[in-house]
Amino acid sequence: MYALLALSFVMVTYGVERLVNLRRKTICPHGLAETLDAAWKTGDMGKVIAAADAQPSVLGSVVTVLANHRHVSGADASVMAGDEVSRLMRRHLQKSYPLAIVATLSPLLGLLGTVTGMIDAFEVVAIAGSLGDASMLAGGIAKALITTAFGLLVAIPALGLYHHYRGKTHELALEVEEELNELLRAWFLTDPKASGIKEL
Repeated sequence: MYALLALSFVMVTYGVERLVNLRRKTICPHGLAETLDAAWKTGDMGKVIAAADAQPSVLGSVVTVLANHRHVSGADASVMAGDEVSRLMRRHLQKSYPLAIVATLSPLLGLLGTVTGMIDAFEVVAIAGSLGDASMLAGGIAKALITTAFGLLVAIPALGLYHHYRGKTHELALEVEEELNELLRAWFLTDPKASGIKEL
């Protein structure tokens, strides 16, 4: 039960952390692409970096990389942006992984507690011998099953949260890629055949 309580604390901690940090505001804020585009068109990369830093996000981080390598070809810029988005979004996905661990371990720990409790219950009946009755065994098993129930109560929401945040991470990754593709076209793509640029 102590281990299950610890896992429930981990579930709540990472669930809240993802709720706070896995939002469009931290990945691809509304209006940031337009702000960055306007700054880029001035030719002052300092303004671009300052605009990106003003709204810390995955989009801003990728554009900062592009600003620091603004003289590369369109194809190289596309590859660079794609690699950076992939790296940053994998980091977000990794932060959801503890929820999957909780969902896997909780029912197993609950089952272990139940098996251990049932062993103790049968030992009590064996010691009591002919003086024992069914109520002694039933009471011990009932107590033992509490750990399985609690393990499932922890595992089910943890698994639900993991899949929710995993799906949301992929959804936000697609959104930031779409924004970046538009910016890459505007900034680096003059002749698609000549530049060899490809979508992320």
